[in-house]
Order: sequence, then structure tokens, then C-alpha cells
Amino acid sequence: MSRLDRFKKAVLDACFRPVELEAPALSPTTVLSLGDVPALFDPTRNGPPQQGVPRIRLYDDVTVWPAQSVAHCGPALAFDTFMDAGHTAHLGALNALRHYPIRRRRGWATAIESVYPTANYYHFFVDTLPRAWALHHPALRGIPITLYLTRPLAGPKKAVLRSVLPPNVTICTTHRFTRLATDRYVHLPYLSTDRAGHVPERGETSGGFLPQEYLEFFRRHMLARADAAAVPSPERIFVSRKGASMRRLTNERAVAAFLEARGFVTVRPETYSLAEQAHLFSTAETVVAQHGAALTNLLYMRQGAVVEVFSSHHTPQYYTQCARTLGLQYEAITLDRGWKNADAHLPLDALARALSALEGSASQERGGSEGGSEGGSEGGSEDSAPPRFLESQSARP
Repeated sequence: MSRLDRFKKAVLDACFRPVELEAPALSPTTVLSLGDVPALFDPTRNGPPQQGVPRIRLYDDVTVWPAQSVAHCGPALAFDTFMDAGHTAHLGALNALRHYPIRRRRGWATAIESVYPTANYYHFFVDTLPRAWALHHPALRGIPITLYLTRPLAGPKKAVLRSVLPPNVTICTTHRFTRLATDRYVHLPYLSTDRAGHVPERGETSGGFLPQEYLEFFRRHMLARADAAAVPSPERIFVSRKGASMRRLTNERAVAAFLEARGFVTVRPETYSLAEQAHLFSTAETVVAQHGAALTNLLYMRQGAVVEVFSSHHTPQYYTQCARTLGLQYEAITLDRGWKNADAHLPLDALARALSALEGSASQERGGSEGGSEGGSEGGSEDSAPPRFLESQSARP
């Protein structure tokens, strides 16, 4: 949030009182199940984490906070429009739902935003964009629906969103600190939440919960946007965080040299377009990366392995669950820093053990064939030559 937006929010918070979360519950007028349309969700094709049928909820004559995709009517709240109980408590603690000014909008409306920022690469591709999948339900076909956005999307992300929407849906921007009174509100399901209680102790969203049907649509759609001939296709990639402001490897140069000696190519995903990143990860067989938004690109991998490096013992399951659902081999390296976003030193022997474990698992899957270690010596040094960065041809300096 910009400094100006913070000032505006402070003024509005002083002027408008928060909504009481002990309000009565508002029930939807109609509920549509994605499970009624096998092309949208087929339980027989989805594994345990993906189970739990997503549902669209329709509300008549309600007022909506489009920045949170939460609906109410008078004092009654549509608790079904909250992401989950943790989301409800979080919004309550922030007093984020206030009696902001109301703008009247005729017709059908929908929203895809939540407490998670759409500017974040992970939350856009895992939490926000997948919600648009439900708009392809046949019961909504041909109905003019307006999708209201309150946070600006960068041009490439907005282009992706437009391209995945059905033709009867248009995008309109409205102010973040407002409410919309609409004739009919289409509340879209959060596909990235745990709908079946698979990991009840975790309150995190994950690409691992996205239905198989959506994942296949999403991969095809994104890969069709890239010129494969213009994008390199290394089988092993190491994701650099050289341009990041936190969670960097203090010995990245040595790590890159160590991995390049084993056939890896160092990449900086931020130098690629969205479609180029999709192609890059779709052809990778092994990925080594620190915990970060770049690992969202695991969604494009159909097979292979990933090593995720955590700076501390705080280990969010975003990509662990995603890798398991996608059938990827997975190894985690947990370092001993006290803060999850701290810069950290990655011992090369720990990295070698993780790679060897992946290779051993792959050998077992091939029927017990011999699988050698990638090497247990540290190799390389802090003074090694700088890593070779594989840059996109379209990257800007």
C-alpha cells in the first residue's frame, strides 16, 4: 500500500465504523456446484488434497466489499464469502470491513480479491486467478457479469486475467475503500484452500489444492502464450535471488558454481515474461530454489524434482503440498537462522545430500537401478567465478 493510500485509509478508518462480526449469517440464494460439470471438477481425477467440491454462491440484492470479496445485507454477513475461519478472524482483528460509502451497480457482479495482495506473484497465480475458473460454469454462460478489481494489476497480469475470463465477463475498476450494492453477486470459490480438511493444522493456501482440471487448463493456456523457440529449456535450474531484498544466500556464488558443475543453469525468473517463465519450468526436471514466489512456477512442472531451501525452521507448506499433489520429488533444506526471511549460508554438503536423496528416490522409482551421489564434498568457494545467469532475450536492463 502506498503512503497516500495509508493516509486515505487512516482518514476513512476514523470516519467509518467497523462491521460487527457477531452479525447474523446471510444464506445464498442459489448454490452451483463445480462437481456437476466434470470438465470443471471431477472428483475421480483429483487426489486427496484436491477433494472437496468447489461451489459458487449467488446472493441477491447484497452489498459487497470488493477488496475482500465479502458480501452482506443489512446487519447480516455472508460468512460463506470469507475464505476460512482464520481469514474471518484476521479481517476482524484489522477492522478491515467498515461501513464505507456505497456505490450502486446494476446487474451481476463478482470479485476475486481477498486479504492476500494481488501484486504478489504467488498469491495472484495461486489464490486470485484460479477463482475465475468457476465463471466457466454453464449456468453463468451468456449472463453479462462485471468483475470488479480494487487493486491495480500490472499489464501482463491483467492481460492473463482477461484471457482466462469467458467472453460474457468484463473487468471494471472501483475504489478499494468502498462497497458495491449490486442486484446479484457471484461469489467465486477459493480453489487454493483446503476444502477437505486434508491438513487441518495448517491454515495456508496452496497450489496443491487446485483441482486437476484447472491445473491442466492453466498450463495449456500459459504455455500457448510463449514462443518456445525463443526460450531456453535447461533440464536443471538453480533459481537465483540476487535481485531480492531478503531471503538471499550469502554464498550464492559458491552454490551456483557447485550446481553448474553438476549440469545446472542459474536463472533469474524476474528477467522473463510470465509466459517465458511457464515454458522454462515446464521443461525443467530438477529445480533448486530458496523459499519464495518463484517456486509458484512449479505449477508448470509435469514431472521432476525440487529442492526448497528455508532460512529458518519456519517452513510454510505452500510448495511442499504443491509438489506432493503434482507428483514431484521433494526435498527441503532447513537452515538455522532465527527469522524466516533472513539471508542465510547454505552448506554445500547439505545441498549435495539433498540432491543425492532425490537421485536415490528416482532410482527406486526406476526399479532399483543404480543411482550415484551427486558428490558429498563442498567444492567451490566464496571466491568462485560469478554464476552464469540465463537471461530472457526480452529482459530489460
